[in-house]
Amino acid sequence: MVDVDEKDIDKKPIGTGPFKISSFEPGVELKVERFEKYWDGKAKLEKATFTFNEDANARQMALQSEDADIIFRPPVENLEKLKEENVKIESVPT
Repeated sequence: MVDVDEKDIDKKPIGTGPFKISSFEPGVELKVERFEKYWDGKAKLEKATFTFNEDANARQMALQSEDADIIFRPPVENLEKLKEENVKIESVPT
């Protein structure tokens, strides 16, 4: 969704659904919290943080240190190592 009256939409995102944005720092992180009045009931999570990191190895280290629960685009060369550590990996051919 886009607020057509907002001048800095790339710096002030809004959303729709079971979460509302509590804070946003472009290129760094997005924090959301449960939207208690969501029409389809409360989300299971109270809050979530999405951090942005372009370095695949840094994302992997965050996962291994439990600073992250989920990562996107892990380093391909380390997939076998992650599997050995019982990390659940989901992939689709592209």
